[in-house]
Amino acid sequence: MEAVRKMWSDDRLDAMNDRIDERFDRVDQRFDLVDRRLDGLDADLRGLRTEIKVESTSLRREMQAEFRAVRGEMKAESVALRGEMKAESVALRGEMKAESTSLREEMHLRFDRLDARLDGLQRTMLLFSGSITVALLGVLVTHA
Repeated sequence: MEAVRKMWSDDRLDAMNDRIDERFDRVDQRFDLVDRRLDGLDADLRGLRTEIKVESTSLRREMQAEFRAVRGEMKAESVALRGEMKAESVALRGEMKAESTSLREEMHLRFDRLDARLDGLQRTMLLFSGSITVALLGVLVTHA
């Protein structure tokens, strides 16, 4: 132990202590440099967060405005489409009514023709039955 004590004199221990202090001073300087860089990064991150927040808020507002515009366009288009459909429905009803009226007139005309033909047939049958009756009477009278 005595040999170890002789090797480590006070001067030598002081020199080693000074070197350790120097090295810790350098380590402290490096940590200070790292701290400054991290502070800069923190500031950059805060700036970036603020910028992202502003951009996302702006984008959200822009999207909401676009959605409102699209909804407005869709509503206007649906109103216009309903108007067109209603007009087409009215026109179609008019066409159907005209066609049904025309069909009714045609049916009445054909029924009138059929009635006239049936009346003619009835007249012919009456005349024929009258002729047969007269002929039968003539035969009866001449044979009696």
